[in-house]
Amino acid sequence: MAGIECSGARANAGVNHVGYGFKYHVATIAAIFFALTVGLVVGSLFVSPRITVQQTRQIERLRNDVNRDIVITRTEKDRDEKALSAFVPAALHGKLAGVSAAIVQTGDYPEAAASIREALTQGDAHVLSTTATLHFIDRPDGLLLPDLQSRSQVQAGFPATREELADRIARLIVRGDNPADSGIAQLEREGILRSEQGSDYNSGARLVVIAAGSRSEANERVSRVDALLIKALQKYGATVMMAEATDAHSSDVDAYKRLAISVSTIDDIDTDIGRGSLVFAYGSDPGSYGIKPTAADLFPPELSRIGAH
Repeated sequence: MAGIECSGARANAGVNHVGYGFKYHVATIAAIFFALTVGLVVGSLFVSPRITVQQTRQIERLRNDVNRDIVITRTEKDRDEKALSAFVPAALHGKLAGVSAAIVQTGDYPEAAASIREALTQGDAHVLSTTATLHFIDRPDGLLLPDLQSRSQVQAGFPATREELADRIARLIVRGDNPADSGIAQLEREGILRSEQGSDYNSGARLVVIAAGSRSEANERVSRVDALLIKALQKYGATVMMAEATDAHSSDVDAYKRLAISVSTIDDIDTDIGRGSLVFAYGSDPGSYGIKPTAADLFPPELSRIGAH
């Protein structure tokens, strides 16, 4: 397998051209042509027909050149995507062998959880469970706390605060549940969690990946749910990472940074390179990876060193 230090750079360039940047590039070009056309129409009222014809021909040549560049860029994008789709799964094979993992969807996009599972499976992790936190948790204290306290009065040991609830969820995921008296089942009955069919909570997870991404920009979920849950997961010894899809309406990465949540974040988990970043970020210092403005790097440095030796 050839090294990817060069191909990584090309992938970086490719992503910059075909991700957010490519769409804006095309939109900008369209706006320029519109302005030129308007200018040509207005200008034709004051200049000779001969000059108008010359300008029209120049604009047409420019349009043809740009269209040709777009076709070339699109062809390069398709080629790079095909190369990545073949390369990444092979590169990830065995990287997470023996690692027990769990997925917790706190965000609004179940598709992100599916992409996380795909990445973990490609890395040969043992994916134990996928759990979604429900709206019950993501409520203001004025609504959540009276509800928790009333339940704790009739159910001995039931969490009475937001912190206690996060601690209960984290402990069950990292240290395992008791099948004879399932804490996860209790939280499901209370409308707090939803577990994916086939999830196994009997043994604990070493790696927990948060599936994030918000549909609303005015969202307090990260401070109400993610921050407390991650703190508890880390307290019980789990490695925690966060991932979201490129098309999330509102990225949660900025909120994670603002709240100083010390985990690696991947903002393009729905892409091959994003799935590669998730796997190769495991065991490394926290970093922010992806194609959005909040990302510090396209992918972890460990990924760029594959096959270099």
